[in-house]
This record gives sequence, structure tokens and C-alpha cells, in this order.
Amino acid sequence: MLLEVSLLLVLVFNIYVIYRVVKCGLLEKAQKVLQILSVLIFPIIGAVVILLFIRNIVKDNEPPSSGQFGGGTQKSLSNFEVFNGSD
Repeated sequence: MLLEVSLLLVLVFNIYVIYRVVKCGLLEKAQKVLQILSVLIFPIIGAVVILLFIRNIVKDNEPPSSGQFGGGTQKSLSNFEVFNGSD
């Protein structure tokens, strides 16, 4: 009984991770295929790693909210400008 419940939970978790991979618009088709294969080949570890990866890239591509520290206008310098002293 416990084994069946554990396998069912792993299956549901893998299906959820595969769904997140398919719905992620930031990945190319080849990346999606490789990530789905890694979830299927390594059911628990692969699913956890891929889910963390998906969460990080989605979080990194969200626009910053208006209440965050340092949200004013930003002027950034490239590495070339910093090392060459150009303005």
C-alpha cells in the first residue's frame, strides 16, 4: 500500500514538472525535449532539478515589482566602458 502511494506521488510530481516544462515559453523545443527526457530517465532527482531550473529562469525573467529596493532609474556601464574609462 505504501509503495503504491509513493509511486503515485512520484508519478504525479513528474507529470507536474513535465507540464511546467511544456508551458515554459522561455525554453526552445530542444531544451524542452532534453528536460522531459531527464525527468523520465531520473524520476525524482531529475524532476527536482528541472523544477528548480524552471522556477529560477521564470523568476529571473519577471519584471521587478514597484516596491523593491533600488528600483530607480539605472544607468549601467559595460565592462568595456569600466575598464577603458569611457563615458
